[in-house]
Amino acid sequence: MSELIKVDPNVKAIVSSGYSSDSFSDYKMYGFCDVIAKPYRLQELGKVLASVIRESKK
Repeated sequence: MSELIKVDPNVKAIVSSGYSSDSFSDYKMYGFCDVIAKPYRLQELGKVLASVIRESKK
């Protein structure tokens, strides 16, 4: 994420994994906008995406 942020400071990214990791507990510290754990349903992903899009418009 740090490299992506260097290229585009307005980049939006969501972290997703089936494993527990530090990225999940402190995802904002790593530059992610939100987090979703695998496995997830399409509806859950839609909610996370809508939230990130909504926040980016503020």
